[in-house]
Amino acid sequence: MTGFGGVETPNGESSDGSGFPKDSPRDTRDLPSLLSSCYPITLKFVDVSYRVKIENKQKRSIRSIFCHGPTKTDQRSTATIEERTIMSGITGMVSPGEILAILGPSGSGKSTLLNALAGRLHGHGLTGKIVANDRKLSKTVLRRTGFVTQDDILYPHLTVRETLVFCSLLRLPQTLSKKEKIAVAESVISELGLVKCQNTIIGNSFIRGISGGRESE
Repeated sequence: MTGFGGVETPNGESSDGSGFPKDSPRDTRDLPSLLSSCYPITLKFVDVSYRVKIENKQKRSIRSIFCHGPTKTDQRSTATIEERTIMSGITGMVSPGEILAILGPSGSGKSTLLNALAGRLHGHGLTGKIVANDRKLSKTVLRRTGFVTQDDILYPHLTVRETLVFCSLLRLPQTLSKKEKIAVAESVISELGLVKCQNTIIGNSFIRGISGGRESE
């Protein structure tokens, strides 16, 4: 794919498209100013609850089956809306440098809690307090937070490097040049230890590619 090719460094030296000269050590000092503005985040969530409204369709009675149609009583009873609690009173805190494990059986609301902490849930059903550094979740914080869903949607025919570069070119701000965006993608590859498989395609259930663990990274 053109656009993922090599670029020229400010010194005029050629590179492999990562923004770093060939055979030179990759230092954090070479990263764009975007990474230098990072600061630690303490995430707190207090009494977080989430409720959804579910339409409960009841079965028709035997009387309504043999009649020409459901009676007025049957029509009122066939569609009722009830409220179901997905989470109730969840409280916790995650400090910088810590790993918080969320454990629970299937359907206990683990993914719902992650969606709430990532700012993906909205509406009156979500209650409680979620703050980052004792402030409400802002767009700046939400850009720096996220999680990998159970079934991540990736292009199976792109390599690891192409996927990250493509994401960087689309999602990073326009104030960064193309070379700086590619440098960010290359730094992510180095940080996650994906250098050896950066030229391997993602793949899917039909196309052989990287392992599931690497894909989640």
